[in-house]
This record gives sequence, C-alpha cells and structure tokens, in this order.
Amino acid sequence: MSERMDVMSGYVWDGSGPVDPEVACLERVLSGQRHRGTAPELVIGAGPEDGFTRGMKRVGGVGTVGGVRGRGLAAAAAVLMAVGAAWLARPAGVPWLRVEAVSGSPVIGSRAMDGRMPVGRWLQTDEKSEAAIEVASLGKVTVKPNTKIRVMRTGEREHRLEMPYGSIHAFITAPPRVFVVDTPLASAVDMGCEYTLEVEKDGSGVLKVMLGHVLLEGRGGAVSEVPMFGGVCRIREGVGPGTPYFDDASSAFIAALERFDFGGGGGGNADLRVVLEEARERDALTLWHLIARTRGSAREAVVERLEALKPRPERVSREAVLRLDEEALRAWNNAMRPY
Repeated sequence: MSERMDVMSGYVWDGSGPVDPEVACLERVLSGQRHRGTAPELVIGAGPEDGFTRGMKRVGGVGTVGGVRGRGLAAAAAVLMAVGAAWLARPAGVPWLRVEAVSGSPVIGSRAMDGRMPVGRWLQTDEKSEAAIEVASLGKVTVKPNTKIRVMRTGEREHRLEMPYGSIHAFITAPPRVFVVDTPLASAVDMGCEYTLEVEKDGSGVLKVMLGHVLLEGRGGAVSEVPMFGGVCRIREGVGPGTPYFDDASSAFIAALERFDFGGGGGGNADLRVVLEEARERDALTLWHLIARTRGSAREAVVERLEALKPRPERVSREAVLRLDEEALRAWNNAMRPY
C-alpha cells in the first residue's frame, strides 16, 4: 500500500510522475463540476468579534461577514442545502433513466424522446442519431448510431441494460457489478470505469476498455477479464467471449489468437505456438486466460511461457496451477499486475 501511495502521490498533488488510473478516472468524472472562476473573497465585518470571526482570522479570512458579499454567500449556501436536500429526497428505485438526444432524432418505441427512458422500452437510433443515457448519478452511456437498447432494471443494487445490436460508449463510476449490459452472446459486467461495446445483429462483437476493467461473461460460463489501457475481447457466435488481449500486441499474435479462439483457418496447436512465441511481458494477460482454455501438454506449454514472463509467487505451485486451482490462479494473476 505504501509503495502505491509513493507512486501516485506526485500525480495527485502536482500532476508529476506516472498517471494513476483510478485518480484519472475520478478526474474525468468530476471535470464537469470544476470551478473555473476565482474563489470568492470572504470578508469579515467590523463588528464585535465572535468565535466564528476569530476563527476565520486564524485561518486567513479577512473583512466582514455581513453586507452584500456575506448575504450572497449565505444565499449560495442556502441554494446548495436545498439542492442537497432535493437530491437526498429523490425516490429510490425510480423505474426510468434520464435520456437526451445528442444528435438526430432517436425514438423510444414509436415516439420522440421526452427525457425519460422507462424500464422495458426500446430506445433506437438511426444512422444519423445518437443519445445519452444518464445512469443515475453513476455516469453516462452514449448510444451510437444504428443501435437498439433498453433498460432492464434500474435501482441502487443494479442498473442493467440490454443491447441486441449497436454500439455504446460507457463511462461509469460505480461499485463492481452494479452496471451490466447484456448482449445476445455475453454480458459486460462493469468494474469501472470506461469502455466501448460494439455488437452485430448476429451477436458477434468487440469490447474495448480504456479505464478500469470489465468482465465479459459468456452464456456458457466462460469469463474474460478485460483490463484498462487497451484491453480488447472479441465475441463470436457459437463461442461467446474469446481470450482478451491488448490492442498493441503484434499482428501475428492477434491473428493467431483469433484463429485459436474461433477456429478460422486453424485453431490448433500451431496457432498456440505462434501466440506463445510472440507473447511479450504485457501479454501475460492473454496467457493467464489460456491456462484454463487448454489441456495436457498445451496447458503445460502455456504455464512454462507465462512463468518466463511473469514468475509465479513462491507460494503458488505449478501443480496447483495445472489443476486449475482457483486460489492459485488468482494469486498468480494478482502478482503479475500491472500487465
């Protein structure tokens, strides 16, 4: 923990040092609320000093409370209190989300949008329209052209959308598993905080993650963990989610992995050998997933190559990894981060 704080401290305070992804995520979420003017001057009055006045002087306040400036601050405080009270008083579990047109004329059902997206009603965009869905106070989903999407559930515990086809850009800050998008072949389970998802009418598609990470859960139980900074995972009919990879991997690596996953022009050990030969340290993400997607000597080859890229922790035995011990696999995965 102390090492992480040392690394991120410069970026938090003055922007120096490596970018911390969680802080960057928060910056993007809060950027729209940034104050762009100068801070108001709090002036303390000439009347008798009370405890508050003396306290303000000790922390650098000057002038008087009272007069126009003081009344303005009091009014501003009252507005903030009213807004806060209204926010807290909102009914829980409202069965709709706010939505607005970004361009063109999106429709809900057969009607023009009125600012609400009720549960169960389909929002559709054509080739010239886009819409933005506000997911409570957690973020926004931009619905791209030629997309069909609806709200399945919305509440404190879960916000769930369904998209049979189309494309979205999601920027969400929420606890894990609160925001989910279902597609015909897989569900994108948001662990925070930014990604794009494209789905064709046959259910195939691609997930790309910019910040945070997303779990892509297939209908048959396969799960792909797709991390930030270029994580990609493809979805194919008859298979579901493929093996995740980074978009800066070599073209030979990506092509061989796609053949291995989906069988196009190969899908056997020859393609696996190319993947292992082309793998860089960062591609440990892919190799870790391949452990559970191979058997016998192929699994042994994957583990051996992964050990060369990201050595196993001493407490994790090769035997446990080969038998797919969940605790051993997770411990190795945690130790190899960042990818």
